[in-house]
Amino acid sequence: TAANTTAEQTVTVAGLKIGDRVIVNKPTAQAGIGVAGVRVSAADTLAITFVNSTGSGVTSTALESWLGTVFKSALPTPTNASI
Repeated sequence: TAANTTAEQTVTVAGLKIGDRVIVNKPTAQAGIGVAGVRVSAADTLAITFVNSTGSGVTSTALESWLGTVFKSALPTPTNASI
């Protein structure tokens, strides 16, 4: 991730649906890298927004297995709405 920026990455997670809520945890600490947000961006697709709070580029640790918890929505698929 470039210095002082955010970047969103998507990964396939079978069974995710719009409206599900997800919590993820990076298994190791890494200076400058944080998770700014997590969302289900489409069916079977998890989007994670990373933040780099340092003044230089940072590369996330490779080949880590992240931990996640999915809270399945009991409601029908939501439509676009203003809050």
